[in-house]
Amino acid sequence: MISRRINRKAVSPVIAVVLIIALTVSAAAVVWSVTNGLLNNSKAEIVVNEYGVADTNNNERGDLIQLIVKNIGSDGTITSAKVFRDSVEMTSWSLASTVKLQSGEDGMITVATSDIKEEVNNQNDVLIRILTEKSVTDFKVPIPDTLTAIPVFFDVGGDGNGFTQKGLQEQGWVLHEYTSAHGTGTIGIENGEVSFNTNSDMLFYLNNTDYQVKNGIITADFKWGDNDGIGIAFRIIDESNYYWVGYTNDHNAVGSSRFGEDNSYGGPFFRQSGRFEIHKIVNGIDTLLDTNIPNFSIKSGNSTVLQGPYRFAVSFSGNQLSFSAAPSLTSNLQEQFTVSDSSFPNSGYFGVLSTACQNSHLYHITITS
Repeated sequence: MISRRINRKAVSPVIAVVLIIALTVSAAAVVWSVTNGLLNNSKAEIVVNEYGVADTNNNERGDLIQLIVKNIGSDGTITSAKVFRDSVEMTSWSLASTVKLQSGEDGMITVATSDIKEEVNNQNDVLIRILTEKSVTDFKVPIPDTLTAIPVFFDVGGDGNGFTQKGLQEQGWVLHEYTSAHGTGTIGIENGEVSFNTNSDMLFYLNNTDYQVKNGIITADFKWGDNDGIGIAFRIIDESNYYWVGYTNDHNAVGSSRFGEDNSYGGPFFRQSGRFEIHKIVNGIDTLLDTNIPNFSIKSGNSTVLQGPYRFAVSFSGNQLSFSAAPSLTSNLQEQFTVSDSSFPNSGYFGVLSTACQNSHLYHITITS
């Protein structure tokens, strides 16, 4: 299950995005879903850039809402916030503290309630009214289908379900570059998508102690801009110990001559091209657990044409690890293989990886548990 411990001093923003998947899961599974709804008063001096809703008492209803806002007007103070559910004001909700913002400054506000009768769920129409001395801002808050104890932050820019443009390190993401023949690894966030921008080998994972997954499902949609490898990593202990699944259309990042040889560079090591593969890396040594030729074609991209998106989903419960994939976002997921392994039985971080698959993108990451 997802850890439900809250850091009361500073709630860590956690990245997640919207995805509704055609996959049968257990009753304990959680799928987050949200739609964008931004309504700002034309005279407002405060705009909402991100928001998160939390269930701090673990009753599957929201009792805390945090908003990352920007002051686009003159210097001022956010003096209060009102919450409306189905157009009715809920008076038990209140602003945790006033927030002073200079012109152009970003800040976070928190509103919360201790009255379970006024908690909110995804069937409610919820609006937050943010008041300063000079302006009023109304923001419609879409409530996710299921809530965690820490706010899962959503970017309200663009289509409302992309990654935020906040610093990656601030979000808790850690980059590990494999020791290989390629240059320094970089990753970017562009238009709500995570982009692998260079011809390098890297694992990028969320190193946040409040957010680890033991049993659940991780999904992501991929677009190929190159012909090399992309994948999902899970139950990550550190950069040398984790499971991963992926696909390459050409070769591993250190050259096709490496196929079939022992991995010695500490990262994911594809054994063949044109196959889905699931591996474990234990103390930096990569071991293949299973492989399968997909029954649909995954085409390579290039610097000007992206191929995809293709949908990947890995589910894991106890020692059972399963991988499914789909040729499009509207196609049903098709199971590729299920394996049994007990190398990493406990909760771990999750992440994504690239072996020199430059100009490629992934988006719609969802973590379920």
